[in-house]
Amino acid sequence: MRLTVAKTSMTLLTTVIAAALSLTAACSGHGAVAPLESTTSTTVTTKNFPYPGVRTVQDVVPSIAGTGVPAAEIAIKWELLHSDWMISHQEEVPHELLSIVTANNKPEWMPSNVMEGTGGELIRAVNVREIDRISWEVSVCNYDTPGVYYPGEAGQLKLGFPTWAQYASTATVVLTSGPDGTGATSSGPRLLISRTTLPLNDEAHAICDPFRPDPFIQQPPEPLPAHK
Repeated sequence: MRLTVAKTSMTLLTTVIAAALSLTAACSGHGAVAPLESTTSTTVTTKNFPYPGVRTVQDVVPSIAGTGVPAAEIAIKWELLHSDWMISHQEEVPHELLSIVTANNKPEWMPSNVMEGTGGELIRAVNVREIDRISWEVSVCNYDTPGVYYPGEAGQLKLGFPTWAQYASTATVVLTSGPDGTGATSSGPRLLISRTTLPLNDEAHAICDPFRPDPFIQQPPEPLPAHK
């Protein structure tokens, strides 16, 4: 469904987008480019698994600029929050995740055997297509580099997903004051994700291959100093 904005709200719309862009530029120090902070999962280090948590690095490619930057950032945020939710093995959708999606795009719980590991990954927003003045389609790639590893036999680490090195996701981001996944509305428009899809096979390669890190390194981390 195509969203429209009344003329009387256009000033507010412009202000919201400008504020988002100003915040992005101030935080990144690179103008339209938005390198984001890395995060580390809270893996419990034990004698049998003496490694740090997974380190996730997030960034936005330099070709994304203007109003596309905050749209790209919220798409990356969705990736992080959704991944953390899957790892938690808790069926209830986290409030923070519900607060960035529209009411008709609440994520559904899917049981999985995903667990905490070690190593690192890169989540990169690679393209933003403006659908209209208040909606964008964002392509995000998750690159398994330097790789997420899990306990293997004889205490050795094994690459968690050896059959793939990347996957793509696409998020439709809208600027709206309508209800989010928690049912809350806002006095002014804010960015929410109204739809997410997972491009597969050739489509995923076409999206992610041009922005793949070079060299593409996969190497497990060293044990924590106390366990070397």
